[in-house]
Amino acid sequence: MSGVITRRRLLAGGAALAGGGVLFGWLGYRRAEAAVADRAAALTDTRGGRLLAGWVRIDEDGAVTVYVPHVDMGQGTQTALAMQLIEEMDGDWDRVSVAPAPADPAFANWFLALAYTRENGELPGAEAGWLDPVFRIAARRMHMQLTAGSTAVRTTGEFGFRLIGAAIRAVMVDSAAAALGVPAAELSVDSGQVTHAQTGRALDFGTLAADAATRALPARPRQKAVPERWLTGRPRAGLDIPGKVTGRTRYAIDIALPGMLHATVRHPPVRGHRLEAVDLAAARAVPGVVDALVEDNTLFVLADSHWHAEQGADVARPRFAGPAGPSSAALTGDRLAALDTGPWTEVEVQGEPAEMAGTMADADLFDVTLDVPYLHHATLEPMNATARMQDGKLDVWIGHQDPLGARADAATLTGLAFEDVTLHPCPIGGSFGLRVRTAPEASGPLRQVCLLARHAAPRAVKLIWPRDQDMKQGRYRPAATSRIRIGSDATGLPVLWDQTYTEGVVAREIAHPIPYAIPHQRFRSVPRRDPVTVGAFRGVNASQHGFWREAALDAWCAARGADPLDIRLRLLSGDARGTAVLGALADVLGPAAGAPGTGRGLGYAEGFGGTRCAVGFDLTADGPRPRILRTVAVVDCGQVVNPLSAAQQVEGAIVQAVSTALAERITLTGGAVDQSYLSDYGVIGMDAAPRGAEVIFILSDAPPSGLGESAFPPVSSALLEALAQATGDRRASLPLM
Repeated sequence: MSGVITRRRLLAGGAALAGGGVLFGWLGYRRAEAAVADRAAALTDTRGGRLLAGWVRIDEDGAVTVYVPHVDMGQGTQTALAMQLIEEMDGDWDRVSVAPAPADPAFANWFLALAYTRENGELPGAEAGWLDPVFRIAARRMHMQLTAGSTAVRTTGEFGFRLIGAAIRAVMVDSAAAALGVPAAELSVDSGQVTHAQTGRALDFGTLAADAATRALPARPRQKAVPERWLTGRPRAGLDIPGKVTGRTRYAIDIALPGMLHATVRHPPVRGHRLEAVDLAAARAVPGVVDALVEDNTLFVLADSHWHAEQGADVARPRFAGPAGPSSAALTGDRLAALDTGPWTEVEVQGEPAEMAGTMADADLFDVTLDVPYLHHATLEPMNATARMQDGKLDVWIGHQDPLGARADAATLTGLAFEDVTLHPCPIGGSFGLRVRTAPEASGPLRQVCLLARHAAPRAVKLIWPRDQDMKQGRYRPAATSRIRIGSDATGLPVLWDQTYTEGVVAREIAHPIPYAIPHQRFRSVPRRDPVTVGAFRGVNASQHGFWREAALDAWCAARGADPLDIRLRLLSGDARGTAVLGALADVLGPAAGAPGTGRGLGYAEGFGGTRCAVGFDLTADGPRPRILRTVAVVDCGQVVNPLSAAQQVEGAIVQAVSTALAERITLTGGAVDQSYLSDYGVIGMDAAPRGAEVIFILSDAPPSGLGESAFPPVSSALLEALAQATGDRRASLPLM
């Protein structure tokens, strides 16, 4: 996913605050914060308990509920975030549960801004806490509650929840000291109890919560040094697992309200096509259908069940017409031509690449062109949302990566005041960039369900995109092409990296630095607009840039007869963490079998806050499709909070990346998407998936860095190299099967 906050965005938010007269004096700020605290308490179930620090409820019996401002997409971060907080609190892990933070400014994630300034060493004073008011107010104004960019543990956890846990521990000690009449320095905290060793008296957090909630929290309490941490690095079962196993967890698609209508949709198959004809009367005549309507050039059918709505949409026979759009082959040709004709945007230059290329002999230059297709997220849970408009109020149930921002969008879309909209965040059955805010929320389920709720008021409406609509109306990873020229010198190492690429409109001018010490580098992009809607995917642009970089280096090594591992180690010689990861991968893999029809490939990537990840495959191509024999991943992501969920994230990223590399693609004919279901899209089955993965973490005291997306970028090139060794055929495009 894309970066959570930029310096420009943060400063623009601060300017808006000052310009709008919202930057209060200290007294005004304290009053505003008190009002926010009251609102946060009112939005959480505090009967029999107290809300502390705005994020943690402690009940009288000592049970702790942590309100998490990141949506659950199955990545395990809710458990890891709770571990970071409880560790600093010295709470009782066996009494902890998590809940989604309400989509309200009182729960805006200001820790993201705090983390940005501290990670980048900017805005002196952030460490001392004097900028906290700016962070808090800006996050609320910007409706900041985003889950993206592998940021939860490394930002919200490290810069937020650890701070909160330490602050709560401090006020618990102060409350116990007052209640016991002893100095705070004589007290110790363990498993949710504050104990005075000299007298043996102890008070638990549940007893202390009411008084602790009245005390001022320290702005920068003492946090545990790494050796003092007792939860970090210890495997813990996911707090979300029991609800998912038993079915108690309710995704948005599970929402059922009394008297609710069910809606389905038929979109134009090609961008720009118009609805030319539709038989609304036939749809309304279907038993169970309540209404059929056309809005935004799209057919909607409302019924007493989704099945009846689908029947109504089928008999309505919507017919869309317009000029034919491009097909995949033509688009690939256009991308290739664009690399030659431009116009080019120079993204980044290091050294003197143009001069270096001009002095090199042809024998020292190597060119390769690589291509990746459109990819769909192909989530298990199709796009959906439920909404009810009643008495001038709107309620929305949706799985969204930015619930607070989605609430603001719902208010805009309906013309209601922000305070008259309630958004109920739901866990998400798959996303990785699919369910994020778009500029106009143009054709997504949020916009559509708001429209339908107004039409059907006061009855609730549940909209589900059927699988074929979900597949054909995705927000795809862009199809993208890159040409890379590598130049080498007498040492046998690359000294020139000259790359031109075109990847649609997504972050086309963002630099994607290579991790290798190549002195002369140039990156140029060719801006172009895609004929389909494109957006973020797992790994964002690193998914295609990682493939291009590693596949190009492998092709150069093959042409030069160089060892891919040796070259990478030499190019990473100045990075001890990177060489340790690659060295560990080589040690675990051991010597390659080298048997006919077998191959080995490895890939390396850095990113998401400094994570280093290397992935290696052994496979055989002795059948109709390649068979992966062994999969090994070595990761240095700093401190690993929960090794259990961390390994699962790496495994999940590898399986998804293998599927996209081997078989997945979206193709176009006349501008329309050809694929309709998971079966014809290409998601691999168990027969082609890796038979498990060996995941090794390089343990360090470095702060945690991103993990959920880090193992995705190096997979595709590693598979390509392994197949090239097994078959002698080096492909230049994905998918490989």
